Amino acid sequence: MLLFLSLAAFAWTSASSTTTLGPLTIAGLNGHGRHIHGGPPAQLGTARFSLTLQGDQPVSVRVSQVEYLVGSHCEVVPKTVRSTPVPIGLYLADGEQPKSVKVLAVSPGETEVFVGFEAVTATYTHCDRFAFRVTFEVESEGIEPASSAVVAETMVMRMAPARDR
Repeated sequence: MLLFLSLAAFAWTSASSTTTLGPLTIAGLNGHGRHIHGGPPAQLGTARFSLTLQGDQPVSVRVSQVEYLVGSHCEVVPKTVRSTPVPIGLYLADGEQPKSVKVLAVSPGETEVFVGFEAVTATYTHCDRFAFRVTFEVESEGIEPASSAVVAETMVMRMAPARDR
């Protein structure tokens, strides 16, 4: 007798989250990484976010902390802090050569950014999950400075070596 398991049977929920700081909404976006089975682990050094600013007053955004979260259960979002990589900066996800900045001036509308940090390693075996909880600080004229943590999950895939494909 063969037993087939459906992925639909798992209650997979993305760990990526959203927060609102005054007129700015920050949403974690799922990222991707990969490594070769039996080879070195994936090197993860960025997390992706969407910044949506309402109104016409620009805001300044900076990153004060990055936490690397891991978990090993398919149905549970990663919560264990493995390390706190040092933030390197923010850069726009516009396809151009990235220029990292410590403070990003965000204009009204939607902006996709990457948060850069010291690279960490990830090796997927079975149901391993990886995410980054990033604490953003927001300042603008006319609003109180605020900070909040937002999570962006990174899905790591283990690839077969080329000779096995």
